[in-house]
Amino acid sequence: MDVKICQKIPQHGSCRKTMNPNLVLSLICKDEVQELDNCLMSITPYVRTVFAVWTGTNLKTENVLKKYKVIYKKDHSAIFEVDSSMVKWLKEFFGWTPESKEGDKIFLFDKARNIALDMIPKIHKYVIWMDADDVLRGGAKLTQVLKRMDDTGANSMFMNYLYDVELEGSKIKNILIQHLRERIILNNGQYKWIAPIHETLIPQSGDVRQLDTKDCDVIHMSTRDKKEGAIKRNIRALEKSIYDVQGKDPRPIYYLAKAYFDLHTPENHVKSEKLIYRYLKSSGWAEERSQAYEYLAEIFRERKEFNRAVKAAHNALIESPKFPSTFLSLGLINLLQGKYEDAMLWTQLATKIPLPQTTLVIQPRDLKARALEIVFNCSVKQNQLDEAWASITKLRDIFPGDQNIQNQHKFIDGLKYQRELTKVYVGLAKVVEASGDKNKLIALAEAAPREIQDNPIVAEFIKRVKPPKVWGEKSIVIFCGAGWTPWSPEFYKKQTTQTFVGGSEEAVILASHELVKQGYEVTVYGDPGKEGDYDGVTYLNHFKFNVNDEFNILIGWRNISLFDRKFKAKKTYLWLHDVPVQLDFKKERLENITKIIVLSKAQRQLIPLVSEDKFFYSSNGFKEEHPEIKSKNISTRAIWTSSYDRGLQHLLDVWGDVKKEVPKAELRVFYGWMLFDKFYANNPERMNWKNKIEAKMKELGVYHGGRLEQGEIEKEYKKAGVWAYPTDFYEINCLSAIKSQAFGSVPVTMNYAALKETVQHGIKVEGNIWDKETKEIYKKGLISVLKEPFDRKKMSKWAKEKYNWKVITSLWLKEFYGT
Repeated sequence: MDVKICQKIPQHGSCRKTMNPNLVLSLICKDEVQELDNCLMSITPYVRTVFAVWTGTNLKTENVLKKYKVIYKKDHSAIFEVDSSMVKWLKEFFGWTPESKEGDKIFLFDKARNIALDMIPKIHKYVIWMDADDVLRGGAKLTQVLKRMDDTGANSMFMNYLYDVELEGSKIKNILIQHLRERIILNNGQYKWIAPIHETLIPQSGDVRQLDTKDCDVIHMSTRDKKEGAIKRNIRALEKSIYDVQGKDPRPIYYLAKAYFDLHTPENHVKSEKLIYRYLKSSGWAEERSQAYEYLAEIFRERKEFNRAVKAAHNALIESPKFPSTFLSLGLINLLQGKYEDAMLWTQLATKIPLPQTTLVIQPRDLKARALEIVFNCSVKQNQLDEAWASITKLRDIFPGDQNIQNQHKFIDGLKYQRELTKVYVGLAKVVEASGDKNKLIALAEAAPREIQDNPIVAEFIKRVKPPKVWGEKSIVIFCGAGWTPWSPEFYKKQTTQTFVGGSEEAVILASHELVKQGYEVTVYGDPGKEGDYDGVTYLNHFKFNVNDEFNILIGWRNISLFDRKFKAKKTYLWLHDVPVQLDFKKERLENITKIIVLSKAQRQLIPLVSEDKFFYSSNGFKEEHPEIKSKNISTRAIWTSSYDRGLQHLLDVWGDVKKEVPKAELRVFYGWMLFDKFYANNPERMNWKNKIEAKMKELGVYHGGRLEQGEIEKEYKKAGVWAYPTDFYEINCLSAIKSQAFGSVPVTMNYAALKETVQHGIKVEGNIWDKETKEIYKKGLISVLKEPFDRKKMSKWAKEKYNWKVITSLWLKEFYGT
């Protein structure tokens, strides 16, 4: 599609053979120069004359108007100054401080447009309107468009308004935003511009006969910076519109909701949500109400409130099922919930629905891109490599400058190459294996290309063919197996929303590093994402672990089923990190284990049928990431740092009363929902509980920080005065308790399970936190610690000396080697 405008200024009748004597242009302009010139160049060959209101001061703009013989009027009356009564009313109406401030100047677009419209004598039958940064496309067909209006008696003609386009030279590469707009009207005094922003030509009386055409359209040529800068200007104008009608018209309320949505911050999305609900209660036509529900679905999805997002999207379908965007919204929600087949179904349905002709804003390129993104991510998750490659290639064509898409395309290309290489390698291996030549098999295993060594099939072949490894005297192997997400020291230092490094993973990372510092060779078989040497520790994929190797020290992390077989090893250990089940500790397994590493007496008590000589008592430790930052604990600040289903609701239950007693008290919550969402994404009851917890935190003004990197959470401990943990969870060690004491956050928790051992300072409440009396005792204890001084230095010194990884691993080495 070309954006063609008349390249020569029409003079002495040139280009006038397509001029329409019954059509004139109505225009408002400010200080545009080149944009105005382009606009008038595109339209003047096809209209009798141009009437304009000039609201600016740039003389170059005036020269352009004169150049095209525009009949113009200089007018600055369309300015409104905000007063204190408007600000006060808006604050009471919304419940928040408005964007408009006393003394602000608001340009009233509808007033300026009406002045321009009133300039036009009634001898001119038709009026077409444009903005100074618009250009007309297809102007030569205006003659037949006007003939249709004459023949049908229509008093308005709608055209497509390409509000945002992506250009490649003079061609439109992608239409980003489009919608139908009333473009030509009968000049009989029937129409008037209404609303100071998103203004619309509204007939004031008589019959209305509307047509639309695809023969011509108007392209908005504004820059991205101008569009983004206009949002807050628009908000002030919409506030003025709402004030003028005292909130009785739902349309400007809805437009204001969309403006707040476009600012894309959590605070503004809260405002948008409230305004949308206010609009939906009032009125609205089906298509617009459908779009309003789509906005709600977007807001809820951003917050990961997926059940609410699904309901909002289905409400959009109930209002009007003809928008592909609604189906894509459901596709994206299902993708984020891990329901890949459902996501693909909704996306396929979206592609079958044609874009409707509507006055609502539509974003064709973004719709196409969203569909491709859903297909790409679903295909990757379902190991459909060819489908993933096809979709990411199309996305690359749409966004050629997007480095992230380029990287993803390169990654998928690499996977395709690895797949083909693996096929060839495995085929060759089968041929050599069939020949029975063991020497060639070993040579082939040794020569496996690096690109495919991490393929489980290739790795299994290499393990089977190559002779078992004999590990050295100072070697320690820790087998962790597959993880819920990839994890390694790299993710420990910089956590992402796609990875999870909890206390158990942290223990492997820090203990291994400390053992290497003491001169030992440590290899961890896990799920590192990227294999390699991390601070001297070797991290390999779990499927490369060869059960036939001859080990020195072999540690099985968490999973006792590893010891269903007897290993060739000098010593074998099961490193427990969870709540153990007695039935798992069968005699046959115990015979294959030298000792069980437990993290507390409380953990050991859960497997009473195992003899005492099978246990080696240890603990988790911690590492101070920022020793240069000293603790400056705020006595009235409480912190929560464990999984939310371990008792956060009990803390929230008492927090309102705590605030009454200690008005300056603040609560900061960290951990995030990542693992919870993985476990319970398809459990409506649990997800409903999550929504209630989030709502309660907002209601109480609790700060929710989600998941933080280790260094950042350490800073939070060092600022918090209290570690509040009213739990009924059976802790087997509790790293949060250790860190809180080390960094000066006084524990207020329960005297239960391993907390009896790891917490030696602060307050430990006896009883069941679910009991009303116990909860009351806990609340009083929390209030007392928030109010009263505490010897944090003594507590910190004790924790740092006891839970030091150097001390802990030295005891390990004494157990392993007897030294």
